[in-house]
Amino acid sequence: MKIALLSGAYKNAGDYLIERRCYNLLRKHTNADISTYLRSEFIEKIDELNDYDWLVFSGGPIYQPFIEKTLPNVNTISEITPKIAIIGGGGTA
Repeated sequence: MKIALLSGAYKNAGDYLIERRCYNLLRKHTNADISTYLRSEFIEKIDELNDYDWLVFSGGPIYQPFIEKTLPNVNTISEITPKIAIIGGGGTA
């Protein structure tokens, strides 16, 4: 199994800690190959990311009123083929 860990850790120390803990949990409880990407790279790497079995979003604001702020330029969910999980995602006010 292949897991792409999509990190929201851009500048907030807490998001770096969430990403690291998420990575360690996945490593401990799966036999998956795990690669880490910044969520800001999502669109330019969509073809590469679609080769994974799971996309795991960790840290950073993911629960937002408008998904475009989190995943800009994704026009349709059908562009994403792997299963999706969110671990330690935050929101915005």
